[in-house]
Amino acid sequence: MLTSEVRAQLPPVAVSLKQVVDTRSSDVNESRLNITLKIEGELVAQAFEYGTVELQEPSNVVVKIGLTDEKGYAPLKRGGFGDKLSEALLSFELASPLRNQSAFPLLVGAFKLKTYRQQLIPVENVLARRNETLRDPLFEAHGMKVRIVDPRQAFPGLTDEAEVAKLLTSSVAIEFTGETKKVRSFILETLEGKPIRTFAGSFGAGRTLILSQRASEPLSVDVVAKILIPVAPEEISVPFKLENVVLP
Repeated sequence: MLTSEVRAQLPPVAVSLKQVVDTRSSDVNESRLNITLKIEGELVAQAFEYGTVELQEPSNVVVKIGLTDEKGYAPLKRGGFGDKLSEALLSFELASPLRNQSAFPLLVGAFKLKTYRQQLIPVENVLARRNETLRDPLFEAHGMKVRIVDPRQAFPGLTDEAEVAKLLTSSVAIEFTGETKKVRSFILETLEGKPIRTFAGSFGAGRTLILSQRASEPLSVDVVAKILIPVAPEEISVPFKLENVVLP
């Protein structure tokens, strides 16, 4: 199966403060400050995990990240698919400061993002392949089972017969089972490679996720789906500087 990679020169990541939560308790060792940062940018859309948060200001502070993998990376938190992929949240903890401290004048440091290039896996004659499981080494490498499904599975609340008929001729739905955390999306193109304007949707969560693309008009029988799969991970250090971080 022929594949192609998507590469681009991307601008820096914008970093802002999302939330500060203080879990001070009578036990000094249990008192923690949880800081959540919001990160935005095209580079964020290519990232799945973050790790190694280091602070230069305040200095001499030990930073901890929550649940991490064996390499010390934790998953980024996102609110959805599509345009929201360029936004994410990351959190870290440090020991609570003294009770009379009301703010950090500066919060300066850096964290690592693990980004991936996107590889496109084409699926030709996708409309005729409903209920077919797709075979590709990249799917297996990511621990995913990928299957073309009936679009009605992506829109379980749709019952009007006329709308269902339109859905069946204008939509493609793909089910991902297994390690779905790195599932991105897929696009539709004509046989000549021209992008088809569609509306993206998603249904499900956890280990089973159905992504869909719906066009405003019936799709051609030879429409091609191209599934985006992450490859070639790269670690990128992202610096940040926040001023007057008010403490709760």
